[in-house]
Amino acid sequence: MVVLRIVVCLVAVLSGLPHPVHAGETGEGRASENVVLLMTDGLRWQEVFEGAEASLLTKDPGGVANVESLKKAFWRETPEERRRALMPFLWNVVAKEGQIFGNQAKGSKAQVTNGMHFSYPGYNETLCGFADPRIDSNDKKLNQNVTVFEWLHRKPGFQGKAAAFAAWDCFPFIFNYERCGFLVNAGYDPLVVSPTNERVELLNRLRLETTQYFPDEPWDSIVFHTALEYVKQRKPRLLFLSLGETDTWGHAGRYDLYLAAAHRADAFLARLEGLVADLRLPPFSAFGIPRESYPEIAERSARNGSNASNPQPMRPRDYVAILDGLG
Repeated sequence: MVVLRIVVCLVAVLSGLPHPVHAGETGEGRASENVVLLMTDGLRWQEVFEGAEASLLTKDPGGVANVESLKKAFWRETPEERRRALMPFLWNVVAKEGQIFGNQAKGSKAQVTNGMHFSYPGYNETLCGFADPRIDSNDKKLNQNVTVFEWLHRKPGFQGKAAAFAAWDCFPFIFNYERCGFLVNAGYDPLVVSPTNERVELLNRLRLETTQYFPDEPWDSIVFHTALEYVKQRKPRLLFLSLGETDTWGHAGRYDLYLAAAHRADAFLARLEGLVADLRLPPFSAFGIPRESYPEIAERSARNGSNASNPQPMRPRDYVAILDGLG
């Protein structure tokens, strides 16, 4: 199961085990020292592995404002070309130097086991490695389970070296901010660090003063750049980053903004990996997408008669890409 593989990989790498050997490497003296887990909510496996879907590059049912502009940006003749146009870092770097799992068209299938089709239970399972029937809603209740980040944070060498940044304001409860012992910055809460700097202060002001279009999460760009400033200043060894616009624009039925959000998430990962390399912190980077949390895009695709992607509304799916030992 891919969700469990994420957790196992984090534990194994940070225990000092060598990373998988790639062609031309001996495997000697190579061990990852840091973890970056980036997740973007609600992004379908179809777009990740096949790129933009033709039936949704439309005003109806895709909700696209400028069809020709969107096609120019993301439509190509083959699935391989389309996915590279949508997520160039994932397919030009991660796929070549790492591993990607979850292409259901080729039989790489995985799904969560909690039996629920919404966020909190899925994130608990992803971060803790098991489903918990007590978590049966998205209510802001402190998680009684220990995430792998909290478990690792207790180990020698990692105290004070973990941080989590997320768009959705429920994440402090998923990580149990009262107990976990590390920074969890999410929703519209400002980042409080000492010493601070002008960029952090500006990002805090933008978070509070920019139109709050989504009631429970700010724009992904604000979340990402806040995390970026923290990485520059504190150089954490364990970093969790969760984005939300792929999910929210999917719910809204805006396929153009959904694709744009996926494209930005890919660019964010590339920039984050570049920063970690510049800081000389060799990372183990996991780019994970936990689930398809909404039925809107799949249902629109099905109504339009598209069989290419074989959409399955409301059935959570998982996939993960792993980039190991760069930096």
